[in-house]
Amino acid sequence: MFPLHAESSPVLVEREAEISALEDFLTDLSSGRSAAVAVVGPPGSGRSALLSHAVHHAAWLGLRTAIARARPSEKDVEWGVAAQWRDCLRSDWIGWPALDRVGPARKDGVLMSVCSAVVAMARRAPLLLVVDDVHLSDQSSADLLAALLRRLRQGPLGIVFATNGEHRFDQVCDDLVHTLLPRPLTAAGVDVLCRQHFDDDAVVAALVSLSAGMPGILVPALADAALPAGAPRRLRAIAAAEAHRRAATDRVLACLPPEALHLARLICVARGDLHLTELCVAAGTRGIPGSTLQLLRDNGLLDGAPDRPTLTDIAAEQVLAGMSPRARHALHAATAAVAHGAAAPQETVARLLLGADTTGTTWAADVSRRCGGRALREGDDRTAAAWLTRAARESADEVERSRLALELARAHTRDRPVACTRALSVVAMGSHHRAEAVDLLLLRGEMDAVCRSTVAANRHDDPELHGLRRIAALALGRGTGDPVDDRPERNPVLAGTEAWRLALVGDDATRVRELAAIGASDHPHVSARLVACAALVLADDLDEARAALDDVLTTALRRGARAAAAAAAFQISDAAHRAGRLDDAGHHLDLALDLLPLGAWSRRNHVLPVSARARLELDRGNIDGARDVLALADPAAEPGWGNLLHARAAVALASGDPEEALRDLLACGRRLTGRGWHNPAVLDWRSPAAEALCRLERTAEARVLLADGRRAAARWGTASCVGAARLAAGRWGGVTSPVRTFAQAERVLRRSCSRLLHVEAQVELAFALLPLGESGEAAWLAQQAVRTARGHAAQSLALRAEAVRTTAEEKAVPDGTRRGDAVLSVLSQSQAKAARSVLLGLSNAEIASASGITRRAVELQLTAAYRKLGVAGRGELVDLLTGR
Repeated sequence: MFPLHAESSPVLVEREAEISALEDFLTDLSSGRSAAVAVVGPPGSGRSALLSHAVHHAAWLGLRTAIARARPSEKDVEWGVAAQWRDCLRSDWIGWPALDRVGPARKDGVLMSVCSAVVAMARRAPLLLVVDDVHLSDQSSADLLAALLRRLRQGPLGIVFATNGEHRFDQVCDDLVHTLLPRPLTAAGVDVLCRQHFDDDAVVAALVSLSAGMPGILVPALADAALPAGAPRRLRAIAAAEAHRRAATDRVLACLPPEALHLARLICVARGDLHLTELCVAAGTRGIPGSTLQLLRDNGLLDGAPDRPTLTDIAAEQVLAGMSPRARHALHAATAAVAHGAAAPQETVARLLLGADTTGTTWAADVSRRCGGRALREGDDRTAAAWLTRAARESADEVERSRLALELARAHTRDRPVACTRALSVVAMGSHHRAEAVDLLLLRGEMDAVCRSTVAANRHDDPELHGLRRIAALALGRGTGDPVDDRPERNPVLAGTEAWRLALVGDDATRVRELAAIGASDHPHVSARLVACAALVLADDLDEARAALDDVLTTALRRGARAAAAAAAFQISDAAHRAGRLDDAGHHLDLALDLLPLGAWSRRNHVLPVSARARLELDRGNIDGARDVLALADPAAEPGWGNLLHARAAVALASGDPEEALRDLLACGRRLTGRGWHNPAVLDWRSPAAEALCRLERTAEARVLLADGRRAAARWGTASCVGAARLAAGRWGGVTSPVRTFAQAERVLRRSCSRLLHVEAQVELAFALLPLGESGEAAWLAQQAVRTARGHAAQSLALRAEAVRTTAEEKAVPDGTRRGDAVLSVLSQSQAKAARSVLLGLSNAEIASASGITRRAVELQLTAAYRKLGVAGRGELVDLLTGR
């Protein structure tokens, strides 16, 4: 607010028309012509600055001037404006009546006396009366101003007053009262004022937005920024502009009539979602006076369409500040009831209910629950949590409250995991929806909470709850030797749990596939479906597992079940990684962490995505990236600590530190065997441990570990497991014929789903063939390995295969110069081909299948070859060809 008594006239920008009108008015007044000027605009529009300019120009013209300003604190003080004028005209106040203690009976007489005194002074010399903020004046002063406006023709009297539009006085003397409507400054006008202080475009843009073009906000903000202070001037200017805008809004709200303030609060609560007719119902009136709406608009409080008004941002923040909590709740409740009765969108009604206290109506809980469920499905967890909390507070039914607690826990999964676990534990120990709560706890990895809440679960009374309890027990390493049920196939939860138990132990892969197929079928308990899918993955049945996991993921995403979707995405990532599809694995791991950030995973499970990410980075050849990922893990986590040890050991081996790797791998092995998890397909710790032992020249211990691994793999019997064990034996087991062992591993892994393991077998076999002079066969195998590795984004493996291929091509010599070719030159073409196949470790049936002939024909070819070469069988043939 610009001071009217300032020593200098204010700097006015984009006010040329208003200045010209004021100066012409004052010039006419000095010539004896009466008139009045009303400066009308919202707070901050520069009304006071225009009045100050009028005061200074009047002084320059030599006009007598009396200045007054109405204030909110003096609204109940009668004759406040008249008293200020009297003080300014003290030397000429002869004839002014006493203004203190004027009763109602004397009011009209005092009013006539003051008017007479003012007209008498004006007749002696032109007189200018100035009053700012007329809308804040007391009733007596407003009546005095109206009376003086009616007497403008009685003497050379000029009146200039500023108002927000509540008191226009146009009807008093419309031919002599001229109205000025100062508009907000344009961006160019704001730029002119700001460039005197700043040359930063960002600061100017911020001030344009904050001031809304109001010079009454911008000018004092720039003045405050010019004062010495600690913060940078640009920051002080922005903060001052925001503070002055809030102060201007506070002044407006403090001066609003009660009916206008109540309407502003209703508009604030409605946020433009209700029509004016509906606001009338909420206000308890038949209609809203146009003058009230115009008053709010004139004060710069309203935005939006005329029939669906909204408050400006700052006004919306402050208009409810003066209400008590009870009054605010009542306002929201009444507006929500009106919105519900007017069939407003359910989201609007539910939003209004958030600000209300308990209404005691059935529709309130129903609307909040439905909107919360919809927000949950759309991924808006915070809004869903607010609405579901509101619905739970309204509902009195115990079953409904349990169901709402489950939905609320789903909404808290991402942002408030501790509250989610606490709510699920309460439901799991209650009487309703126990299995659903336990299922969610399992998906979150809260195994201890599951065991505590289902301690009395019986497989006969509640087989599903019993099966879910056994999943938690198996994850904790308890009861791996005890069957889940005598006939687990009778229930999909029991079937999936028993399949997972057998897969962890490493027994009867065929039985595991049968039970897992039942457990992975469509049923409501997601955790049981996921462990069944995990069993299928361990049994090399990736296609069936992927189909079931895709179904779980799609359903969970559609329902907004973050924990289920994240768990399914993680398992898809694991299956894709085992199959060698690194890009697919990385995509689904990113999806799992997007659905459930690392901080929202339980302390037991959060190392699982960390370990998986580290292994992915390692397979892509990024050792430093894998090491950085592992640093994110909590070392106190269980039971995923085994996965972390395994991943950390792999990074240590790749970094050339076999001692640290061996330490972690042996700890990993102890944890797995202590839980009864003997299946090497879960985590093959023996093979990398044997590698570390061989690097440390402890080959005897390595051979013992590899022998144990081969026995466990043979007991499980899947192609991936058996092939990986043979591959490790060829590398580190000290076998007498590495070529035969690698050929067997390559042949077995060719039938498996593990593409990258097959590539490793191809590379090892190709490298083993090089010293035997089989460069052509080695180059062909290495080329196949390069193509597969690149197709699966395994860059480090592709580089190894490329190096072997290059070496094989460099060593390639014309046919007949190699030892094998010289030995086989006495054989026919078919006999030589069969002999080479024996060297690669193929059986007679496999040679027949590859050549397209019968098994008997292969036997005859090999018998003829043995006779011509003078050997007794396969072993001597291999020794002859390899030069041993």
